Amino acid sequence: MADQSLPAAVPGEVGKGNGKGKGGKGGPPPPSAGQKGYDAPRPKVFAASKAPSPGGSSGMSELLNKVAAEGKRKDLEESKEIEDIDLTQIDPTATRERVKCVRCEKEVDKEFLESHMNAHSSEILPWLFLGGTRNVENDVEMTVRTNITHVLNVARECNIWEEIREITTDYNLKRGLGFVYKKYPFGDTPDQDLLTELPEALDFIHEAHTSDPRHHVLVHCVQGISRSASVVVAYLIRHEGMSLREAHAHLHAKRSLADPREEFLDQLGRFECQLRGLSVPTLTGEEVFAGRTMLNLDDTLMTQPVSAVPVGTGAGKSGSRPSGSREPVSWAGRFVSRKEITPVSEDTRLQKEEEMREKARKAAEAEQKRWAHWRSLSACDVGTALPWATARQVLFAEGGSGGVLLVELDGSHAVCVKPQGMMAVAELVAAHVASAMAVRVASCRVLSLYEEEFFSLAENVQRAPVMVEGHESCVQKVVTGCTGTGGGNGWTSSREFLGLVEFLPGHGLMGPEAQKVLALESCPELLREVGRMCALDAVINNLDRVPLPLWDNEGNLSNVMVLDSGRHAVGIDQQVNAILEGPGLQGYLAQVRRFASDVKLLGTSVEATKSSLRGALLANCGAEVSDEALAHFMMGLREGLEAVAEASESGVLDKSLEKAKGEAVRIFGTAASDVGLTRLDSMVDFVRRTVAEVRAGLGGGG
Repeated sequence: MADQSLPAAVPGEVGKGNGKGKGGKGGPPPPSAGQKGYDAPRPKVFAASKAPSPGGSSGMSELLNKVAAEGKRKDLEESKEIEDIDLTQIDPTATRERVKCVRCEKEVDKEFLESHMNAHSSEILPWLFLGGTRNVENDVEMTVRTNITHVLNVARECNIWEEIREITTDYNLKRGLGFVYKKYPFGDTPDQDLLTELPEALDFIHEAHTSDPRHHVLVHCVQGISRSASVVVAYLIRHEGMSLREAHAHLHAKRSLADPREEFLDQLGRFECQLRGLSVPTLTGEEVFAGRTMLNLDDTLMTQPVSAVPVGTGAGKSGSRPSGSREPVSWAGRFVSRKEITPVSEDTRLQKEEEMREKARKAAEAEQKRWAHWRSLSACDVGTALPWATARQVLFAEGGSGGVLLVELDGSHAVCVKPQGMMAVAELVAAHVASAMAVRVASCRVLSLYEEEFFSLAENVQRAPVMVEGHESCVQKVVTGCTGTGGGNGWTSSREFLGLVEFLPGHGLMGPEAQKVLALESCPELLREVGRMCALDAVINNLDRVPLPLWDNEGNLSNVMVLDSGRHAVGIDQQVNAILEGPGLQGYLAQVRRFASDVKLLGTSVEATKSSLRGALLANCGAEVSDEALAHFMMGLREGLEAVAEASESGVLDKSLEKAKGEAVRIFGTAASDVGLTRLDSMVDFVRRTVAEVRAGLGGGG
C-alpha cells in the first residue's frame, strides 16, 4: 500500500545540495544487514559478453588488469567530485579534454561526462525524471535545474528531507504550483512483487502529468538503477505505447546505468502481456542477462548498509543534514572472484522457449474465454442501489486509479467498481460537461464510506469468488485501499469513496478487435462519434484519449470503448485537467481558439488532426482508415464544438457546471484525502474559459 507518512529512518548519504552540513558524520550506528526493512545493495559488477576460459591465465590476467584500472578510477571518484578528476591521474598518456555539463554547467573531463550525467537525475521524457536519493536531496537539482513538482519514491529505506520538501514547496508556490510526495516501499530483492502496487504508482505519475503540463515528476530509489527504472519502463509501456523492448532501450539511451534486475524484467514482461494481450513478452530477463559474466568487485557490499538517522532528531534542518558516513571503498584493492556460469545447451534453450510459449498461449486462451463471458453480460443501472449480496464472481482489471473490479450479479448483470482518488472531482465535472454536449460517456455513481451500500458492497464483493487465482489481494486493495486486513466481517478500510461505473460490454479502440471494426461499413459513423468525444476533450483538456494537435502526446485509444459490434463509441476515464493562471493557460486558450477556427474553416489544424488520428489507428489497431471515415471524424469534431458553443449560449452548460459543483460538495464534502475538491472552482472556471474560446473561434463571440 502507498505510504505517504515518514518512515522510521531516512538515508544518511546525501548528494551535493546547498552545502549545509557538509562533511559531518553524525547519526546513530547504521542498521545491520539482517535488520528488518534493510535492503542490502547488490554488488558492483562488470558484465562481459563472453565468459573468460577458466583455464586461460592470459585472458584472466588481462581482465584483472582492466579491473585494476577501473579500481584506480573508482578510488578517484570516491575521493573527489567527478568534475575535479584529472584523467591523466589514471592514464598519464591521456589527452585531457574538458566539456561542459548541460544540466549544471560544470566542466568535467570528457571521459567522465557519462558518470557525471548519471549523478544527475536523467530526463526520460521532457517532464519525467529518473534518479536516486542524491537527486531528491539536492535542492538546486530539484528546483531551478528540473522544476520538480511531484516525487515518487519507490525505495522502502529512503525518504525525503523536510528541508528539501520546504524549499521545493516554496519554490513551486512562486510559480503557482505545489509539491506532492508519494512513497511505495519497494525492496530491491528477487521476491519483491511490483505488479500489485504498480498500477497505482503509474496513475500517480500520469495524473500529475495530465493535470498540468508544467508538472515535472521525479521517480527515484536509492541509485536510480533498478526499482525506479522498472516503474519508469512500465509507464513507457502503458502510457507511451512502447513495447517492453522499446521501453528498455529508451531507458538505457537516457540513463546508461539503469539496469532493472532480472526478476523485475520478468514481471514487466507479464505486465506487457496483460496490457497488450500478447502470448510472449517482447523482452525477457533471461535475454537481457544472458551471456553476462558477473564479477564481484566487492563482496562486502552485500552487507554494507546505507547509514541512517531517525526522523525527529533535527536531521534535515539547516546545518544538520549528515553527509555520507560510509567508509570510502578501495576498489583497486578488492579481491575479484568469478562466478561460475553453467552454459545452457541450444536444445535446452529451445525447449524452455517452447514451454514458455505454450504457457503463455494457455494463459491467453484463458483470458480470451474470461472476456468472452463478461461481454455476454448486460449492464446494471448504477443509478439505483444494487443487490450486492448476489455477487457471483469478481474480476480485477488493470486501469483506472489502481485498477477496477468487474462484479457479476444475479441476472447476468455486471457493474464496475472503481476507487475514487485525486481526480474524482475532475471526473465528475467532466461527466457533467459531456452531458451538456450530448457526448456519451460511462455513467458513474459515487458511494461514500458513510453510506450503508458502501459496506454492503465491501463485504459481499470481498466474499465473492475471484475469477483469477492470486487476485484476492488486488480485489481487497480496490475495495478497502489496503491489503492483509482480512475479509468478510473482519475487514477495515482506508478507502473513503468508491465509484460504481456503468459496465460497457465492448472493447477499447485498440488491437485486433478494433481492426475488424474499422473495416466495417459502420466505421465512418463510429469515428463521427469519436470526433464529438474529441470536442469534449478539447474543452476539458483531456489529453489521454485521441492525439490532437492541442497536445504533444500519443493519446490512449483504450479510453474509447466500442459497443454494439462497432456501431457506437463511449468515453471512459475523462477528466478536467485545469491549467492554472499563467503563460501555460494563455497558450492553451489561444490554441483552442485557433483549433476551433481551423475546424470550421478547414484551416491548417485539420490535416494535422487527420494525420494524428490516422497514425494512432495504424499504430494501435493496425488499420488504415479511408478519407471518408476521416471526413466523418472531422464532421463529428465540428458538431461537438458547435454543441458546446450552443450549450454555453443557451445557459445549459452553466446549469450543468453549477449542478456539478453542488454534487461535488455533497458527495466529497467529508473527504479527508485529496479528491480534487479544493480545485473545483478552478476546474469550472477553466471550462468556461475554454468554451468561450471555442465560441470565438467558431465566430460566435466570447
